[in-house]
Amino acid sequence: MKRWSLLVACVAAATAVLSLVGAPAAYLLGALVGALVVALTVGGPQVPARAGTVGQAVIGASVGTLVTADLLTTLARHGWVIGLALLFTMVSSLAWGQVLRYQPGVSAVTASFASIAGGASGVVATARDVGADEPVVATIQYLRVLVVLFTMPVVAKLYDPAASTAGPGMSAGGNTWAAYGFSLVALAIGLALLRFLDFPGAAVLVPMLATAALVATGWFPDTVVPAPVLNAGYVVIGVQVGLKFTRTTLGILARLLPLAFVQVAGTILTCAAAGWLMAELTDIGQLDAYLATTPGGLYAVIAVAISTGSDTGLVFSLQVLRLFASLLLVPLLARLHQPPRARPTD
Repeated sequence: MKRWSLLVACVAAATAVLSLVGAPAAYLLGALVGALVVALTVGGPQVPARAGTVGQAVIGASVGTLVTADLLTTLARHGWVIGLALLFTMVSSLAWGQVLRYQPGVSAVTASFASIAGGASGVVATARDVGADEPVVATIQYLRVLVVLFTMPVVAKLYDPAASTAGPGMSAGGNTWAAYGFSLVALAIGLALLRFLDFPGAAVLVPMLATAALVATGWFPDTVVPAPVLNAGYVVIGVQVGLKFTRTTLGILARLLPLAFVQVAGTILTCAAAGWLMAELTDIGQLDAYLATTPGGLYAVIAVAISTGSDTGLVFSLQVLRLFASLLLVPLLARLHQPPRARPTD
């Protein structure tokens, strides 16, 4: 009970501080930092595996709610452009991730999952399923998100000095009874399907697809995951990852930081180059293309797009599709990184 009490206190304090400074995914990062402190001082309690599955399902459901008719319309209008930009950014981010393998102790699967551009919370939640080092994956993923968030307003100002980058953001979810009812149905279906579907990343991917299907039916008036439900899922995942930290892990991360900054900078610059090329080959504006190909920080990207008068539909569509693609890649990457099976002997 003492360890659980200390864990709750540390998580609450870290989350409150990060929320006050406006950090991205404050609940996930706050839970991660709080659990890390407990793990390194007194040792943390064991989080039930079922709780982790529910936390992953909540994150998957929140992603599934992003599939809308407007997104599909934008995809139909800019289909080939979005497809090429999506392919380029995904391949380049995975390629830059291999730089991390120069650090001893970082496996191929860890390098790949740490470098997937988009869907940081979902990728972190599925890292354990594929045998990746969760603390390393979480650190590199959110390092990239932080760099994107700090540089994006500056770059947007360079494209359009007269534009304001302090516009409205996107809501993380409504708190209506309809929204809670929708979330309950989506999670119930997703968790029920998980009893029959078992593969790496299924706890995020299956609820995500089930929720997207429910949204498409049009049966529900409020198809969002309420903020308290989503934040609870973030906290569970953050605590699970934070409790995995050890002094050995921190040593690896300290030595890994120079390579991590090279990987993050390379990914961001390559994605920016993809945006520039997309704008040159089409009638899409340079700022629109840059925001659409930025590797991370979905809600902040959309906030900047709204406040600068950019093509929000295009930006949102490419960002959401890359988020989907990153999670759909999980089973494939897990299979590619599986060790070869030994041949049976005669």
